[in-house]
Amino acid sequence: MIVDLMKNGKDINELLDMPFYYVVSILREKNQPQEEKSLISAFSFGS
Repeated sequence: MIVDLMKNGKDINELLDMPFYYVVSILREKNQPQEEKSLISAFSFGS
């Protein structure tokens, strides 16, 4: 995530000044599984 932000032009010092809780909350939000309404859509690999 940090590397992606740096590639988009964010300064490393700004990233290091971010609160730890903020970074962890972003990572949790990104990694949450999505709820599916059916087993077919949950296990389908082609979108």
